[in-house]
Amino acid sequence: MFGNNRIVTKFYKSYYRFYKNKNNLKNIEKINNPILKIASKSIEQVIRNKITPVELKWVKGIKKLRDNLRKSTIEINFENYGAGTHIDSISLEKKGNKVIIKKTIGQICESTVLFKWGLLLFKIVKEFKPKICLELGTCIGISAAYQAAALEMNNQGKIYTIEGASSLVKLSENNLSNMFYFVHLFVFMISENRNKNNSSIPQEEQVLGLLLESKNHLNKNDPNEKVSLQVSF
Repeated sequence: MFGNNRIVTKFYKSYYRFYKNKNNLKNIEKINNPILKIASKSIEQVIRNKITPVELKWVKGIKKLRDNLRKSTIEINFENYGAGTHIDSISLEKKGNKVIIKKTIGQICESTVLFKWGLLLFKIVKEFKPKICLELGTCIGISAAYQAAALEMNNQGKIYTIEGASSLVKLSENNLSNMFYFVHLFVFMISENRNKNNSSIPQEEQVLGLLLESKNHLNKNDPNEKVSLQVSF
């Protein structure tokens, strides 16, 4: 399962417009597709604000974390590798496809997943009960937290979250460790000084290889122990 804020938002908005038509809802219920039914159930719960007290406790904790981070005026420098993020901050250095920029934690937080979209992501993970969630772009860990909370409630699964900016890695690790999840968090740091022997291997294949190595690492650890690992390539 992939975590992507823009995809989730687009999916939710499209479905909401579709869902408002009761005839469309009846047509969905007639379709014998378990995946569609689970997705439909997740979105319906968000639209109708169906949330249990236990779920509310988790998502409110994450919302509180985000609200607190929005107030932070601490400035950090981080790398942007041109993955599509709109850069509206001070450019400090340009090197290849990478731009070193400076923002306050509060400014960074503005681009993280909002409560409604985070709740949808939480519901989807909770209903689908995936064994593995793969998120591309950790940022400061808010969307990862929603997924991790759902995995916590499911009492199964792991989340692998990939981030290339070392300063954001440290920040997200701190945020997620404070939430006391039992799930395993992996942050992959993309290094410019990769081993020359691996320079011809696509980054996607290197990530998959590292995930397999990480799986072997996890099998040696107690499943209830929270593990935080950084891998550079």
